[in-house]
Amino acid sequence: MENTLVALASILIGVAATFIASRHYYRRSVDKELTPFIQLQSNVLSRIDKEVKSDLHIEYKGTKVDNLQQVQFLIANTGERALRDVIKPLSLKLPDTVEIMDAAILHIFPEGREVTLTVSKNDCSVNFDFPLLNKDEFFIFKLLLKGEPKSKELNFSIVADDLPPRLNIKRLDYSQIEREEKSKGAGFELGLFGASLALIFLSLCMAILAHYIAPDSLPTIESASLAWVNSIPFLSIAAFVGYAFSGIFGLIGSMMMFASIFGEFEFPKSKKFKLPKELATTSYGFRYVESVAVREVEPANK
Repeated sequence: MENTLVALASILIGVAATFIASRHYYRRSVDKELTPFIQLQSNVLSRIDKEVKSDLHIEYKGTKVDNLQQVQFLIANTGERALRDVIKPLSLKLPDTVEIMDAAILHIFPEGREVTLTVSKNDCSVNFDFPLLNKDEFFIFKLLLKGEPKSKELNFSIVADDLPPRLNIKRLDYSQIEREEKSKGAGFELGLFGASLALIFLSLCMAILAHYIAPDSLPTIESASLAWVNSIPFLSIAAFVGYAFSGIFGLIGSMMMFASIFGEFEFPKSKKFKLPKELATTSYGFRYVESVAVREVEPANK
């Protein structure tokens, strides 16, 4: 029985390894992907009380606004191939109910990469022209909008080889940000280490039980009509399932132990972006905008 299980496990491991390697090299040869990550979307005036807001006159560069929203995106080449020779530039189309008050590129990685931003107020869109964007290269831009568009109303489009005409917007997770100044104090995590020990112990228990299953531990069915059930190798199947789950729990426990000791272990590994300290945020809350002028309006009955 043990030889059969070892042979079956070896076949499964070989098939899995072949599949993973084939998929990896296939993605390296053909994968092309441009991803817009929404990093910040906040209403600048959201925390002002309604009664107070009614007595305020809000201006931005001399233009009165009632709703002012700040949106920040990170555009990254998340594929395996460089993006060049774009037929029609990347474009962000906003709803007609929105007015673009300001647009600016905040950061480009690597330094020296050329990215040009052009605002078209006629059709309420923003175009981005870049001659080259290699794997894992990105840029961050900010929009200040008059209005409150929802995320689903922001549409990115591009015309380029091996890219879809519409790009799906994703949220930038905090775990994907690699700050220039890493936080201090990140080290051994006792709770995670204890959980890893528990999983490894459970893995060993399951392996021992699977290995020492007695071949005569199941009763024999005496009924002639059900005698065929005796030929089913329940114990072999149970042993194989035990070994499989033992391996899974052992692998997870080992990864958790590695993470508790060395920190920041992630599987599967997600794309990470090294950002300056002032841009290392994924907050969707309130942010101040320095160039907004707010003055109180005297009540009319005075």
